Amino acid sequence: RPSHHDVILAAACDGIVDLKSTAGTKKLAERIDGKLSPRQRVTIVSALAKLAPSDQQFQQQLRELLTNERTNVRRAAIE
Repeated sequence: RPSHHDVILAAACDGIVDLKSTAGTKKLAERIDGKLSPRQRVTIVSALAKLAPSDQQFQQQLRELLTNERTNVRRAAIE
């Protein structure tokens, strides 16, 4: 069951995607390397994939996530 923080993060990511916010994209990209639960990391990866699919920095972050020990994180990086 998602935590309160997970639900808020998902809603914020959805809003950033809907707005196509450049500033929001940068904030999400900065957070992806921080301390996050696997569920939060998946949420951010999914949002960034919609916002910046061709961004070189994001592509590098995705490649790094392919070696994550969590299956759901690797799957989100692939999708």
